[in-house]
Amino acid sequence: MENLSQYEVGSPEYSRAANRNYYERHKEEEKARTSKWRKDNKEWWDNYYKENKETIAANSRKHAYGITQEQFEVKIREQDGKCAICYKPLTRPDVDHDHTCCPGKKSCGKCTRGILCHGCNTFIGLAGDSIEILSNAIQYLKGWQNGRRQ
Repeated sequence: MENLSQYEVGSPEYSRAANRNYYERHKEEEKARTSKWRKDNKEWWDNYYKENKETIAANSRKHAYGITQEQFEVKIREQDGKCAICYKPLTRPDVDHDHTCCPGKKSCGKCTRGILCHGCNTFIGLAGDSIEILSNAIQYLKGWQNGRRQ
């Protein structure tokens, strides 16, 4: 729980902190309420999502990886708009982070590595970010050509 006494009563910061505290105390109820509202207002939500897709994606990245939209765009420019692994143009960009620092989908923001296409991000994730497993996969593929073991 956040200490509200550090904020001036009535300030926007106080209200945000009070809302966060309320949410923490009533998390399951709030999730259920939100889920029901989205279900009851599906058409409105679908239209809102279509009209605000980029903003929603930017907010999700900021929450999950601690990376701002500007930082995300800089990384993409540095990579010439291409995946950092396969070098194909990014059509569904994913933020890659070091899972040894932050296991799971959320990152501290200090361990983000690069922007990958969804396929490459999934690929290294399924390999558990293991250099050994990925090296073994390379050796395995090198042992086969045209459907035949070499």
